[in-house]
Amino acid sequence: MIGAIIGDIVGSACERGGIKSKQFELFKDECHFTDDTVMTIAVAEAIWKGGEPEDFISSIKKFGRAFPDLRYGANFRKWLFSNDSAPYNSYGNGSAMRVSSLAHLFGLESVEKYAKISAEVTHNHPKEIKGAQAVAAATFIVRWWEDYDYRSIEEKKAEMKDYIERAYGYNLSQTLDEIRSGYKVDITCQGTVPQAMIAFLESTDFEDAIRNAISLGGDSGTLAAITGGIAEAAYGVSDELQEKAMSYLPDELKYAVEIWQSHTGFMARTGIRHVEPEIDLLYANRQKEARTNVRTLDKFKGCLIGGAIGDALGYPIEFRSNIEQIREKYGEQGITRYELKDGKALISDDTQMTMFTANGLLYGFTHFAKTGSMKKPEYYIWKAYKDWYAVMHKEKSKTWRSWLHEVSAMTAVRGPGHTCISALRKWDMGRIDKPLNDSKGNGGVMRVAPIGLYFSDESKLEETCMLGAKAAAVTHGHPLGFITSAALVCMINWLTYSRCNITSAVAKSINMVEKLFPNNQEDNERLISLIRKAAKLSTEGMEDVVAIEQIGKGNVAEEALAIAVYCCMKYPNKFEKAMIAAVNHSSDSDSTGSITGNILGAHIGYDALPAFYKANLECLDVILEIAEDLYNAQAILEKPFAEINDAWKVKYIDCRRYRGE
Repeated sequence: MIGAIIGDIVGSACERGGIKSKQFELFKDECHFTDDTVMTIAVAEAIWKGGEPEDFISSIKKFGRAFPDLRYGANFRKWLFSNDSAPYNSYGNGSAMRVSSLAHLFGLESVEKYAKISAEVTHNHPKEIKGAQAVAAATFIVRWWEDYDYRSIEEKKAEMKDYIERAYGYNLSQTLDEIRSGYKVDITCQGTVPQAMIAFLESTDFEDAIRNAISLGGDSGTLAAITGGIAEAAYGVSDELQEKAMSYLPDELKYAVEIWQSHTGFMARTGIRHVEPEIDLLYANRQKEARTNVRTLDKFKGCLIGGAIGDALGYPIEFRSNIEQIREKYGEQGITRYELKDGKALISDDTQMTMFTANGLLYGFTHFAKTGSMKKPEYYIWKAYKDWYAVMHKEKSKTWRSWLHEVSAMTAVRGPGHTCISALRKWDMGRIDKPLNDSKGNGGVMRVAPIGLYFSDESKLEETCMLGAKAAAVTHGHPLGFITSAALVCMINWLTYSRCNITSAVAKSINMVEKLFPNNQEDNERLISLIRKAAKLSTEGMEDVVAIEQIGKGNVAEEALAIAVYCCMKYPNKFEKAMIAAVNHSSDSDSTGSITGNILGAHIGYDALPAFYKANLECLDVILEIAEDLYNAQAILEKPFAEINDAWKVKYIDCRRYRGE
């Protein structure tokens, strides 16, 4: 999309022709964005909302009316400000210049389908529908496919030329020199689209493609917008050109482009059309500013209780049965309700360690409030884990860093992982740069959700996600053991502090992993490929058990997170179904259930969790207390230490359970 916007802005200074040379200043003072940019973003929003005709009508009218002073065509302007939404049989090239975002759909058939819909709402003349489809198809064909695209640029161009000539009948065999001498402004698709494509075919890089298009001397802005969208897909666009173009945009459009760019990488990787009906790209800037306004106690409680529910539901069948045996005991759906012991649904080490993660954070930052100094946060998390280990193994600690060591259910032996136990037995703390082992088991990722909840500052999100990795590396030394944890922290944080949906949070986590760990490309790709597979499987309608078996067993970190992504993307607002899918398989049921519950609980909140899953859950009161403390911590710790309440000091200074004394 940014390629089309650059073409529009550069071409705006000579929009009505006249230039017949490639030698000109690219960005001039008189350059500006036009309706081509605004409509390109509108179409992107519409496809994001669902791609139905009413989505295109709504987004195009909204964006057009927000920028009423642009040079729209007379018939389009009349339609734009009319209450009548019927198309007007336009034959202008406006249908073709706005479709570059559609190339991010998965599959040529889908690209052409939605290009047709996008055109028909206004430009329903057959030639203009053809123009829109041809441009979207060309952009799709030359797009770089990260995982398996070994085509050269020339091979892409040949494939594009052959397909467009066969499917759409455009003559792409002319040269620019043959066109240029007699060419003049032509606002029809047949007089713009093939010429813009030839400008790309004769180019050597992105900038050269833009110069080719403008050198024809026609409707320069639209020519260059069409060429720019195709060229971006093939070559990419330099940061320098992007930054220069963005400087011409108002904040509303600038943030819209940024948000679109942050999500298209995920669509490209997964092949899933990112549908987010509530998105509003026009007011993305306001949404960004309102990020922290959606932070609620309900989300904090939902995340931690959701994780505990998945843990308790899956714990009785962890590693102990295959799916046939599970169904034989619990029925065709598998286990769907708690298996109670003494009237309680028992939690496992997954929930225990998650709560100690939270306790360590709260102790560390309370210590800072008292003394004005603190060690790195992961140190206090590690010390809290050491408390968990010490009580479980009947060791005495000279200095406690947690009050949870006094809660018997939080230190009962509930299937603790061998990697965690062996690492915590050692004197030294594991670090990313000094690992204790080469484990990538899920014992790191299943416990880090509180880190995503605690930190609200978006400007420090990278630091927050890295802390998730460091907290996992305390016990798990393989890169995938801690990279996966950073991804989960990112998901939890975005679901807690923004209005994004599951797909958006997953997309942001992928971007974060690549940014934080550029030297771990092989490990990153392993994680991303599993998430990609999980996302695709979530749309294919197969039985959950069969789909999850294709992802893995869930006993290693990347498989556990991918299984959780599958369950959350398939059942984003159906917590019970997500839980049943997450635990009913032949491997680490409590961990996959716990991670799924953390993600979905942060998304839908505590009040939306089924009441029958809250009833009889062991340590419900303790988990809710920790959730409330995480939520209130920053406000409490901003006060002078002397003003902090006694209950807080008992728990996070004295490290004793507060009993109201």
